[in-house]
Amino acid sequence: MRTTEKQCIAGFSLTEVTISVGIVAAVVLPLIAMLAGSSGTAVQSKDRFAATHLTRSIEGQFRYSQKKDAFVLEGDSTQQGMVNHLTLLNPPGPGGSSHAYLGYDRSARFVREIEEEEFEAGLDPSEKEVFYLAGIEIASSSDGFSTSLDAPSLYRVTISVGQPAFTAQKNRTVATLTTLVSAQ
Repeated sequence: MRTTEKQCIAGFSLTEVTISVGIVAAVVLPLIAMLAGSSGTAVQSKDRFAATHLTRSIEGQFRYSQKKDAFVLEGDSTQQGMVNHLTLLNPPGPGGSSHAYLGYDRSARFVREIEEEEFEAGLDPSEKEVFYLAGIEIASSSDGFSTSLDAPSLYRVTISVGQPAFTAQKNRTVATLTTLVSAQ
């Protein structure tokens, strides 16, 4: 008489493998998504920091030149983001304001002056050199703001730096700084 032996081979069933793959996917996929999101946040944080730094840099270069009777950006062009000399705006009359728009690259180096329409609508995406757009507004002291000083030559200067340059103004991440400057 012949006997048949059944061999038992140790292993996992298809159901067990399917359940374990599902558990691993449920744990690993959110971790991968979190890592991808954090790298995007790091880039945004770096860009915001650079925009804030650029705002402060522009403020440091901003001066009134009595010789030119205009506001100028003056700096050492060998330093990062510095303009050697750029005449921006004549002081506005009573109740008025003046605007200037500038383009900077991703390293916060001055590239060129920007037209108001380009500043508001955003640059053509094919123009990859300009990443940050800076808007400078100068308002005279009789333009609705008050100070404890009664100085007719005192101007409110608002510097706003936004990025990315190819998006419309309302969709940009913006760093803004407001200060008072004397035209004397």
